[in-house]
Amino acid sequence: MSQSVNVRSIEALGGFRGALLRYRAEAEETLAGFDYFLARQLEWFEGRLAHWQREVRRGREDIRAAELTLARFKAISTNPEIPAHLRPVGGSDRYETTLARARQRLRDAEGGRANAMQWQRTLDLAIESYRTQQVRFKDVLQENLPAALSVLEKKLATLAGYVSVPLPSEPERPLGPVAWPAAPAGGAAAEEGETSEDDASADHAEAVRT
Repeated sequence: MSQSVNVRSIEALGGFRGALLRYRAEAEETLAGFDYFLARQLEWFEGRLAHWQREVRRGREDIRAAELTLARFKAISTNPEIPAHLRPVGGSDRYETTLARARQRLRDAEGGRANAMQWQRTLDLAIESYRTQQVRFKDVLQENLPAALSVLEKKLATLAGYVSVPLPSEPERPLGPVAWPAAPAGGAAAEEGETSEDDASADHAEAVRT
């Protein structure tokens, strides 16, 4: 059974942890910046809508004023009780032109208000869809990512503990074959002599026992 762990990527895991931390910080900063951008866009649309609403009110007031001026001109022009030299000179064309322009301005203002309201509804729907995705992404940043970082930090601590354990020393190498001394010359005769002496000792011992 192995007594050590072959750890080679602690630096890579540490770099990955740092990248995750940077990613979370940058993502949170981006979300905050986009929230600010959306707030400014909503504020701008609200300003445009208020502008066109004012223009609509002003257009209606201009129309009423132009209608009254035209009606007064016609009343004075056709009133027989007013002397001719006191009646306005010229026709009613200029008053009718003023009234037509006021009505056109009102139509433009009503169109601008309708467009602003339509774009505001479109923006509200887009923001609502974005908020749904934003909430899910924030859950990842605030819950899933910290949990993953915690697991990664535990793994890094475990691996660092493995690395800090000293490896066992290398076992000693086995001894090589023993070189025995060479047999002396005339080894066969010596062996025969040794055998004869052994036999003589055995015969002597047998004679003593007898």
